[in-house]
Parts: sequence; C-alpha cells; structure tokens
Amino acid sequence: MFNLNSKKLYKPRSLIFCKDNATQKERIIYNYLLYRLKLEKNVILKEKNEVEKIGYKYKGHYLKITFKELREHLKLTKKKDIIKMFDNLIQIDMNIQFLNESNLNIGRSNKTKFTAKLIGDIKEFNSEDGFFELTFSPIIIDLVINSKDYTTLFIEDLIKFKSKYSLIIYEILKSSYIPHFNNNQPLKMSLSDFKLLLNVENYNISNLKRRVLDVAKKDIQYLTDFLFEYKFFTGNVGKNYEYIELYFDAKNSYKRSSFILDKKVKNLTQNELIYLLKKELPQNLYIEQLNEEIKELQNALSLQTRKAEMAIDELDSNYQENFELPIEDFDNFDYEEINNELCF
Repeated sequence: MFNLNSKKLYKPRSLIFCKDNATQKERIIYNYLLYRLKLEKNVILKEKNEVEKIGYKYKGHYLKITFKELREHLKLTKKKDIIKMFDNLIQIDMNIQFLNESNLNIGRSNKTKFTAKLIGDIKEFNSEDGFFELTFSPIIIDLVINSKDYTTLFIEDLIKFKSKYSLIIYEILKSSYIPHFNNNQPLKMSLSDFKLLLNVENYNISNLKRRVLDVAKKDIQYLTDFLFEYKFFTGNVGKNYEYIELYFDAKNSYKRSSFILDKKVKNLTQNELIYLLKKELPQNLYIEQLNEEIKELQNALSLQTRKAEMAIDELDSNYQENFELPIEDFDNFDYEEINNELCF
C-alpha cells in the first residue's frame, strides 16, 4: 500500500486563492495530480527545452495516471465515478490571481489574473490496469514547477476532508500560517472575497456559519493537528458585516504552551529560539524572557560539557593506570644497559 505519510504537495498559493466550482472529491483528485506533476519536473523541463529548441511553442505536458493509484491513494473505488470526475474537471475554469509570482514567465505583461482550465484533454487507455493521460496547460505547469510562493500540504491530510468548504478553508489558512512566529495574527479578508473563493456569494451570514464555517471548524479540529476560529466585523458605515478574521493555530502549541501567550515566550525549543534570534523579533516578545531562555540553554550546554570533560578525565585516568609502569619498577631499571643498546 502506498504510504502517504511523507507525501507533500507544494501547491502554489495562486492555485489556492482562486475560484473554481470543483467538488470535494474533484479538488482532492486535482491536488493529487498537481503533486504528481511536480514529481515530473525534470521531464517537463527537458520536453519544454526540446520543443522550444526547434522553434515550436510548448503546449503542455501529458501526465499518466493509473486507475490503481487513484483507487489506492485517494480511496476511490468505482471506475465510472473516476471517469465522471475527470469529465467534470475538463469543464472547470480557474480564475487565477498571481499573488507573488514575479519570477514566472508565461507571456504576460503586467497581467495579474488569468483564466485557465484545470486540466486539458484526457485520453483513456484500457490496458491491464487501465490508465489516463491528461494534459496540463503551460500556465498551470509553470506555476507548479517554478513557483516560489507555495504552501506545503500533506496529501494524507487533504483526503480526510468530506466537505469542499473545509478543504478550501484549510488550504487558505495553511497558506497564511507561520508556526510560532506570526504572533498568532488572524487572516483578515473582505467577506465578499471570502465568499467568492468558496463559491457561496449568495449565502447570508446564518448560512455561511451553519453550512460552511462551523463545519470547517469541526472538521479541522478533528481531522488535523490544527484549530480554527473565526469572527465577523462590520465596516465603517452601517451594521452589516464586511470582514471576516480567520484564526488558525497548531493544537500542540496550546497544549504545551510553546506558542506566544499573554505576550510571553514559554518553553521554546532550541530551533525555535534560533529562528527568533535570526529573524526580526515580534514586538510583543520581551527581550529579558529570551535572555532567560538563552541562559537555560547555556546552562544545559555547560552541564553536558562538564559531563563530557569528566568522562574524558576518567578515560585518561584509565589509560595511565594501564600503560604507566609502577613507581617501584623505575628503581630496578638498568639505564646503562639501555644506553649501551642505543649506542652505534
């Protein structure tokens, strides 16, 4: 059985903060396809180089996906359901906004938004196992293999979600989360943008809470290692809600108080402390508390150093006992005989 524990999807944030009408299972399949596409980066670059070398325009990449891996990896069983989902994926357009992708070169000039197909053509091959060949557009390929603005997601986490909204919210929150060092700052969005990302523009606040946010809150808490809260805010004029803040944090940071709590640093690990010292310190961290953490680490290091020195001294002592002559033996030594033997 394929082990999903270490399989990471480096998903471009532009493909997270985009609008599409894919279902939950279709989004899971598409995430898996992006993961597989990234694995073929070297093949894609070679293809692209060979095509452009002879003066042609690169039109995309064929990705081979078997029925077996879709069944095993994504817990899909019926072939007809898989085919139906692929047929739906062909019809889906993605409204992509390039958030921080100045390094990409896909033939645009000052254009920050594109509409692209999730996937292109699909060919089905009825071999022994059965497999598909799918095409991806150059825009999607360039984002997947060259993006520097991406979010690391674990495939095993993504396939747990049964709600499309929970999955999208999880991806959005994960893309904005910096563990331990974001001062636990919420992600603030306009309510209209948030609804647009989830394709629920017609939902009122009651439906948004009941059918989307509360479900996502429960799913994220029970299916992942994170916690999620939300809060609505009114605008400058009137009492209508115009903004939403999304709070996201790791569970263990609450349990072991290693997060920044009450403007204090507690139980930082050595790696976390090094990170804080290398980066610009958040304003609400007290320097004296960092100094206390440093002293504790220094004391621990001194203790380990003393233990090591004692162990070395003990080894030296044993060495001397085993290899030095007893003092009384030196009185019986015939130094003249030794000197004669050394004479030429």
